[in-house]
Amino acid sequence: MVFTQKIDSSRACVAVAKYLQQNRSYFFTDENEVFQFITENPNAQKIEQSINSKMQFGGVKFSYLKSWSEDRTFELQMGDEFRKDFLHSDIALYNSAGQNITFDNSGFINNNDFLQNNLFSQIKYINKRNKWNYGFTVLNQFISSESNFENKNGFYISPSFSLGYQNKKTGNFNLSAARKFSSTGITDVFTNYIYQGNRNFKQNNIGIQQLPEYNISFSYNLGDVLSEYLQLNVFYFKNEEFISNNMIVNPNYTFNQSILVKNNTNLSANMELRKYLKFLKSRFSFLNSFFQSNYQNSVNSGELIKTQFSNFKTGFEMKSGWTKKINYEAGYEWVFNNINSEINQRKYTDEKGFVNLYYSFNPLFRFESYFEFFKYGNTSQKILQFLDFKVNYQLKDYKMNLFLMGNNLLNSNEIQRFSIINISESLYTQKLLPRHLVFGINKNF
Repeated sequence: MVFTQKIDSSRACVAVAKYLQQNRSYFFTDENEVFQFITENPNAQKIEQSINSKMQFGGVKFSYLKSWSEDRTFELQMGDEFRKDFLHSDIALYNSAGQNITFDNSGFINNNDFLQNNLFSQIKYINKRNKWNYGFTVLNQFISSESNFENKNGFYISPSFSLGYQNKKTGNFNLSAARKFSSTGITDVFTNYIYQGNRNFKQNNIGIQQLPEYNISFSYNLGDVLSEYLQLNVFYFKNEEFISNNMIVNPNYTFNQSILVKNNTNLSANMELRKYLKFLKSRFSFLNSFFQSNYQNSVNSGELIKTQFSNFKTGFEMKSGWTKKINYEAGYEWVFNNINSEINQRKYTDEKGFVNLYYSFNPLFRFESYFEFFKYGNTSQKILQFLDFKVNYQLKDYKMNLFLMGNNLLNSNEIQRFSIINISESLYTQKLLPRHLVFGINKNF
């Protein structure tokens, strides 16, 4: 519900109220022998996991807006938000005949509630003068939380600011920084394990927390996007406290427990250099990106393991702008991955390329083809190649579109990928549909 009252030509008041209620149930069955090792019962072959989640949310917000001009505005907000969550989970075991197996399931039952009230006020100011623009926001919150007989209250201040400059000759830049707090919720406070499939169990029992974080970003661009263009973005993010995990590893299953650690940082950057090539009537883009993360986790409740993961991607893309019947898109990229921790180190390179062709026989009849290939450096699988096509024909008089698609024409069977972290390597195999054709009709009424 929204109510707006205009005071005069430059001032207005807005009131917003919202209420939301959800009741969701999840139920799935898995057949494997993981509980044979946990319960030491060889008859446990079927698992049934049930989860019931309930949520109520209510909030009101009052805003006062003042505008001196389109470039200079002020906003004051005050409000209150209340949220109540409930989570119940249970698990049952059966033998091959479907008969229930009795076992000690106390470590796999959850009955958790979470209540939080957020009383807040915020001021926001934006101003633009000539080629400069700047602004700031200050959010004040008094947060009261209650979960599983634990209570916490606190007052938190979250400021942010931005500064920008625009100039066609020297380019445009924007600098921003912020500090804020992230609240834990119902998914962070369930005290016992929930089965997630694939022999994995999850426990989040870190309690009520307000996690402080900082970020700073810088962006710069120069030129015309249709002819010559340069774009650069840099983003730095730091968590004073970070939700990580302690993995209880067994050859037959894994228990994943959430833990709090200090000083997680992330640095990311991307750059695009774009140029229109007149002799080819095509746009060429040189693309680069970089990501680095420093984090900590542990195994079997041991000492924290410090890890640095980095990813550097470089490549190019070309796209034609021909007015004739045929056009194309093509690209190639290399991804250099590096994981370096106190217990191991791993480097590998992934490659990806694509070529797409488009041909219009006439305004109503169009043919499209898509070719992709992948080479994953952390598997022994050969280069994967995929070829698809699509034919479209429009029947304007009948407001109808006919299409024929051919997928996986090279009949690739599967994709293999390794998921690599500092303490484990997991091989995932994705089965693919064999070569097939699809005919369809789209009808507009």
